[in-house]
Amino acid sequence: MLFRMFVLAGVAAPLAAAAQAPSPVAELVVTASRLTNSSAKSPFSITVIPQAQLLGRQSVADALGTMADIYVQAPGGRSGPSSIFLRGADPNFSVVLLDGVPLNNSTNSRGGAVNVSEIGTASLERIEVVTSPLSGLYGSGALAGVINLVVPAGTDVHHLQATIGAGSRGSATASARWQGPIGKGFGGSLDVLTDNDGQPSPGSRFKARVLTGKIAPLGQPDAGRLIVRLSETAAGAFPDSSGGDRLAVRHLTDDRKGREQLVGLTLPAYRSDKLRLDASAALLTRRDDTVSPGVARSAIDPVGIPAATDVSRYKRAAMQSVGRVDHGDWSFAGGMEALRETGSSTGKLSFGGYLVPNSFSLDRSTVSGFAEANRAGTAWTLNSGVRLDNVQGLAPHLTARAGVRYEPPGSKVVLRGSVGSGFKAPSFYALGNPFVGNANLKPEESLGGEVGLTWAGAPGTLAALTVFQTRFKGLIDFVPGPPPRLENRNLVRSTGVSGQATHAFTSRLSVSVQGQWAKTEDGADGGQLLNRPRLRFNEMLAWQVSDGLNVTFRHSFTGARDDYATPVGVQSLDAYHSVSIETAWTILPATTARLVIDNALNDKHEDALGFSAPRSGIRFFLTQTF
Repeated sequence: MLFRMFVLAGVAAPLAAAAQAPSPVAELVVTASRLTNSSAKSPFSITVIPQAQLLGRQSVADALGTMADIYVQAPGGRSGPSSIFLRGADPNFSVVLLDGVPLNNSTNSRGGAVNVSEIGTASLERIEVVTSPLSGLYGSGALAGVINLVVPAGTDVHHLQATIGAGSRGSATASARWQGPIGKGFGGSLDVLTDNDGQPSPGSRFKARVLTGKIAPLGQPDAGRLIVRLSETAAGAFPDSSGGDRLAVRHLTDDRKGREQLVGLTLPAYRSDKLRLDASAALLTRRDDTVSPGVARSAIDPVGIPAATDVSRYKRAAMQSVGRVDHGDWSFAGGMEALRETGSSTGKLSFGGYLVPNSFSLDRSTVSGFAEANRAGTAWTLNSGVRLDNVQGLAPHLTARAGVRYEPPGSKVVLRGSVGSGFKAPSFYALGNPFVGNANLKPEESLGGEVGLTWAGAPGTLAALTVFQTRFKGLIDFVPGPPPRLENRNLVRSTGVSGQATHAFTSRLSVSVQGQWAKTEDGADGGQLLNRPRLRFNEMLAWQVSDGLNVTFRHSFTGARDDYATPVGVQSLDAYHSVSIETAWTILPATTARLVIDNALNDKHEDALGFSAPRSGIRFFLTQTF
């Protein structure tokens, strides 16, 4: 009751004007633009993973791994921090959003990369992925692309859904979702989730508790919203570069606990037939507590990684105003954003029993201005945008993007092309860490372009091919020294081709294939970077056996790639295949049973050097709708 009173009193009044005039709603994909564009008309490379494909996935990392454009390294299942390599880019070169609110944490030791293994899929409606530099839209961090995790909106009638699940190796999950009307044209959703990943591989463990809520005008996904997320996680795994369960000298694991709170609010300040003014604000806070046994020294690394304790805190507050104007086939957007970040790390390193402080504290402000234009005609779609970011302590940074899409009338072929630039301000960790930090670091930059062709045949039949190249310069890399430190030095090129094909044999049987070949090489010596497989394939066969029984077969192939572990140095990891089988059976109209077999062929590969991938396992879920 208090929650409803708060919403109606503090939010309903500004949003009510937008709720008075409902408009036809298609599936809107707004991750690639501030203007309302259908994904079918965008000149940019967009992939949407719908809810139907998220139901059997364990985490966002698991879901993104079904895309050939993304290689996700997840040592130890959900227990270890996952790494997203989007078209060969570094894990911290992708901005991850929850309903438009960034989750990247500038204080962590991974340069702000988001651990998507700890985010479950049960609270999501879909995932939107844009695979091109988007700093011209989102500012610092979007050197390679953007991943938006969309939360379900409300409905005009009440729905309550509960799911319980269990699996081999001790995994268990329970979730509940309410969706319905709140009153005065508003709807809401509330998800509660508890997850226990059991022990999918030696030394791994993961638990999470999450609450996610959303309120928005019914039937108008772009007319404002309130989003809230609270999460607690606890995990343990062998430390990075330790060699995992196969190679680690110290068979001790990290102990990590995380707490995150997020709230985002968008309000329509003014609405008319051609003009819209919106104001938004968002707050993200996160605390991470880590106890690590470190990594023993070796002939490869005579120092190793010392044991450590650390408590890191991060807070980001942002305010934004956006105006949008429609004029015939043209639409325009412009606005400003103010961002304030604070971060601190309080820890100690153990050197031969002596404890040495390892702490820092930093803050910075960013003021940005941006503009965008879009023309959507019968055959041509044009989009361009520019953004100027004034980051405290750095020179102003200008980024831009442009895209064009051409669909000849009556043709089944669509041509598109785009180019964009990106930049990333150095993370707080890179600037402030007392042992490896460097206060003189400059922003990392990217420039990328792609050309794509899509052919759509009969309903359910589609083929697409995209050629891309992105250059990253000024990459922040670790230099052993002496003294050891982080420096801007690398130039990296990622060049490749990706494609997909979908065909519906009948209304009940369809198949889809995705593939990517990418060469991600160091500009100095031409060598392929670590953890970048050149070749990846994903295939899915969906079979509706009967009205109440669906079976999905998934196969993925990941090519050979190099990795590093302190005990042995750089070694090549073999290519591997992974097969999963998912069965959904509607027992009663409101009751569904789901059985998932992961790694069905029990392929014995390693996600990271020395880290055994989870063997074949079974998960069972029962969902009841009220």
